[in-house]
Amino acid sequence: MMVRRLLFAVMILGMCTAAAHAGIFVGASVGSSGVDVQDSSVDFSESATGYKAFGGFRIMKFFAVEGGYVDFGSPEGSAGGGTDVKVSATGWDVMGVGTLPLGKHFEIFGKAGFILWDSDVDSSGSGSASDSGNDFMYGAGVAFKFGKHLAVRLEYEQFDVSDIDTVDLTSAG
Repeated sequence: MMVRRLLFAVMILGMCTAAAHAGIFVGASVGSSGVDVQDSSVDFSESATGYKAFGGFRIMKFFAVEGGYVDFGSPEGSAGGGTDVKVSATGWDVMGVGTLPLGKHFEIFGKAGFILWDSDVDSSGSGSASDSGNDFMYGAGVAFKFGKHLAVRLEYEQFDVSDIDTVDLTSAG
């Protein structure tokens, strides 16, 4: 809980000082989140609309630190055997971001870090369960810059959440 409060404070500080420091950035993205669980008794592969809000500090031309909140939406569907499942997951993440500028208006980036996540699973066969933890995450994307202070990002992120084969988010913002 203390780590979540620290991440939230860093994000708020970044948002409050965005105008005063050229290295600080904030943004939001929306896209498609996916959850896949495959084992002997469960076959669940569904998607939903997910979103995130993020902020960070670009330390130098090629490196930044970024943190944010991500909501994976609530993918729901059949998990096999007549069982309907709904998965709701959210998290706070922090990561390092390596950037490679390709000209004045285009850059590619890769990121790696950790997510502190919470999930709720509702199943028609076995009721509800909640879980939380922290796990590794990584991603990559491209940014199209429009002037000095505006950019559009397209990115893919994968979150290695325990007990779930794949949790990912493909987003634009």
